[in-house]
Amino acid sequence: MPAFRRLLLFIPQPVFLAACASSGVTETLQTEHYTVQLNLDGVGIGERQATVDVRDSTGKPVAAQQVVLAPVMRQMGMAAPEAAAREIAPGRYQATGEFFSMTGEWDVDVRVSVGGAEEVASFKIRATR
Repeated sequence: MPAFRRLLLFIPQPVFLAACASSGVTETLQTEHYTVQLNLDGVGIGERQATVDVRDSTGKPVAAQQVVLAPVMRQMGMAAPEAAAREIAPGRYQATGEFFSMTGEWDVDVRVSVGGAEEVASFKIRATR
């Protein structure tokens, strides 16, 4: 295959990957007692759906009394309304809300309350248009 034809085959791939990157995000963090995974269906402005999985150190689902998402843009002194997540399966919680009111770096603090104790996983998310 001529070199220029091979080059053309590779050009669309970076464009496709960039388009996929803005569609959603999945990140996992460890708190003192839990593994918390946040899955956002998108990182743009507007209503979004978040799914949070909480597991203990053995990998078992955690029955939390409360899971709350609190988006904060610390560098701008802004916060979006908190969203309480509802349990949809053992250890899996879901919330819908407008987590990002502008583009830029946000911290999405996921507060997990179990037995009167609270642990926070703070996810760094770059919101886009």
